[in-house]
This record gives sequence, structure tokens and C-alpha cells, in this order.
Amino acid sequence: MKNIWLAALLTGFLIYAIGEPVMANDSDPQVASEVDLNRYAGTWYDIAHSPNFFQRNCVRSKAEYAVTSPTSISVKNTCYKEKGGISDIEGTAKIVDPAEPAKLKVRFNFFARGDYWIIDLDSDYQWAVVSGPEKKSLFILSRQATMAHEVLEKILTSLKQKGFRTEEFVFGQY
Repeated sequence: MKNIWLAALLTGFLIYAIGEPVMANDSDPQVASEVDLNRYAGTWYDIAHSPNFFQRNCVRSKAEYAVTSPTSISVKNTCYKEKGGISDIEGTAKIVDPAEPAKLKVRFNFFARGDYWIIDLDSDYQWAVVSGPEKKSLFILSRQATMAHEVLEKILTSLKQKGFRTEEFVFGQY
């Protein structure tokens, strides 16, 4: 009997940890209507992000994406540490539903996985805003290591109007 309860508990945890939500949460951000992975591929610089454990002690970060199939890209994230040194991690991101190409699932290893939702995207693919369900994460990315102040302010204003908290943002130091 003890083993049955343990199996049920583990099964429930796995379904919760890797399962898809049944319905969208009211606090879920809207995503971009279209994303062309071929145009999205390349290097993106982290201009600002909400605090997170995996970028602790980073002064600047970048992400490099390469198309591996019509629905997936390889991912390489690089963090430049404030006291010198570099850390990086590689993985893949995949479009789960072709009807929503801006919603990707990223996987770095068995334990490190998450949602990568492109919620705003410049028409020329020069900047992007990435979040996840329930607005739990937030990144402003740019093709250039720096972003024009006017563009950044426009993005920040839009995010605040959409209910995102930007006052705790960590800004890259380029």
C-alpha cells in the first residue's frame, strides 16, 4: 500500500512538473502572432531581465540560436560573470503547436526546461521580449549589445501597461 501511494505521488509530481496547462491562466501574457525561426536565429544580447537564479552574478549575457528543423532551434546561453569568467549552457527550443509559433519549450537537460514565449517582436527582428506563463520571467533582447534609450523606454512602458513589474529589472552592463 505504501508503494502505491508513493507511485501516485511521484506520478502526480511528474504530471505537474512536465505537463501542459489545461487552460490559459488569466495572467498569461499574449504572444506574438507570428515568428519566423529563420529570422529569429542568430545572436541576441540580454538588455534587461527579471531577477533569476541562473543569471546571478552575470554582468551581461547573450543567447545564440540556430535553426535545426522547421519547428526547433539550438540554444546556447552565455553569461559573463562580474568577477571574470564565463558560464554557458546549451539546449534546444521547440515550437509545441504550429498554430502558436511564439510559444516554445526550451530544454537544457533532463532537469532544466521551461517555457520561452515571445510576447513582443520588432518587425525587423532587431529586438524581442520574452516571458513565460503567469509572467514569471521577463527578458528584453536586442541584436545589438546596447539599445537606443527611446526604444527601451517604449518597451518598458508597454510592459508596465500589460501588468509586468519592471522595477526590479537587472540591466546588462555592456
